[in-house]
Amino acid sequence: KRVVIMTPCDLEIVRKQLHQAKSRLRGLKPLLLHGQITSADDMARLSAPQSAHIVLLADDSLGKGTSQDAATIKAILQLKAMMPRETKTSFAVELSSMSNLKIARMASSNQYPTLASTEFVSKALVQAARYVGYGEVYRELYSLKNNRFEIFVPPGLADGALFGDVAVGFENAVVIGLTWLNDEGRRVALLNPEPEFDLAEGDELIVLVNGGQSVKYRPGGRALSASVVVERKEKDVLTKVLILGWNEHVADTVREFEAHAVQDLSITIACTVDGDWVANEVEQSLLRGRRTLTLSTCLYKENDPNAIADLSPQDFDLILQMADQTNPAFDADARSAVNMILLGEVAKHNPSIFPPVIAEFLEEDNRQLCIGTPLTDSIVTPQYISMQLAHLVNEPILESIFRELLN
Repeated sequence: KRVVIMTPCDLEIVRKQLHQAKSRLRGLKPLLLHGQITSADDMARLSAPQSAHIVLLADDSLGKGTSQDAATIKAILQLKAMMPRETKTSFAVELSSMSNLKIARMASSNQYPTLASTEFVSKALVQAARYVGYGEVYRELYSLKNNRFEIFVPPGLADGALFGDVAVGFENAVVIGLTWLNDEGRRVALLNPEPEFDLAEGDELIVLVNGGQSVKYRPGGRALSASVVVERKEKDVLTKVLILGWNEHVADTVREFEAHAVQDLSITIACTVDGDWVANEVEQSLLRGRRTLTLSTCLYKENDPNAIADLSPQDFDLILQMADQTNPAFDADARSAVNMILLGEVAKHNPSIFPPVIAEFLEEDNRQLCIGTPLTDSIVTPQYISMQLAHLVNEPILESIFRELLN
C-alpha cells in the first residue's frame, strides 16, 4: 500500500525514522514529499482527490496551540476546495487544542472526524489516575492489530428488539453500544445500554471484533436475567495530587481533575518552569467560579538527586509524571525514567503508604525501562493518538464513539 507523507521536516531525518520503524511498516511503501500544509501549491501536489484516505496531523513545526491549529484548519479548507462533492475519500484530522475543535468542524462542515490531542491525553490520564489500570485497557482497546471496531446491523432486526437479546447472538464479537443519526444528521453513540433497551429503526450496533475476523451473528438469543449482583469496589477519593513536569497537556489535565472532583482537591505542579507562569497557564483553562480546587506550584532542579524526595511524594494520593520536553537537551522519557527511579528510593522507606504513579510516555519501548519502579500505569500518548486516527480514517463514524468512551 502506498502512503504519501508530506512534511516540512528534513526528508533524510524522516527516512531514518521510518527505517528504524520498518518492522512495524510491513506492506507499506512510504513516498516522502517536502512541503507545507499551509501552501496551496504544495497541497495540489498531493493528488488528494485520488487518495483513499487522508490524515491531517498537527504540525509541530508551525508552532503550538492556536497557530498550529490555524494551519490545520486552513489545510481543511484547501482540501474541501480540491475534493469533488461526491468523494469516497475518508479523512481524519488531529488538532492540538480542543478549544479549536468547533472551528475545525465548521471548516469541514462536520465531514472530517477530528481528534483534539490535548483533550484525549488529559481525559485518558485522568481516567487512568481515577481507575488504575485503564492505561492498559486503552492500549488493548485501540490496538489495530488485535481489535477492530465495526458498525453492524444484524440481518432481520425487528423494531422493538431488546438490546440484551440481540447482544447474545454474536459469536465472536462484543457489543459495546449502539449508534444512530440524530435529527441534525450527526452521528451519536450510546455505550453500554441496559439489556431491556428497545432498539428502533436506524439503530446500528457498535461491536468489537478480532482484527482479522468477520463478525458472526446468530439471531434468536435471549439474554439471561441478572440474578447476581456484582459488588463494586468504591474507588479512593483523590484529595492530593502531585504532577511532575510540564507540557501542553498539563492545563487541560488539571481541568479534568477539577471536573471529576467530588470534594476539595489540592494539586501541586512541580517542574523546572517558572511557577507564576505555570499557574497563569493553568488558571486560564480552569472553570470559572471553581470551589473544589487548590493549585500550587514549585520549582525543582532536575540535576538534584534529592529534588523528588524533598517533595514528600509519599504524602500524596496520586503522582502523575508528564512527558516533560521543556529542556531540549534532556529526553522526556529519560527524565521520566530517572524520576521513577528516584520515586523508587522514596518508596523503599514508605512501602505501605506509597501512592499510585501514572506516567505519560512518548515511546512504548521506554515504558519497559521502568519495570521494578513504583510505576503503576502509563499512557503512551503518540501511540494512542496515532491508533485513534488510524481507526477514524477507516471508520469515520467512530468519532462520537471514542468521545463517549472517555466521557
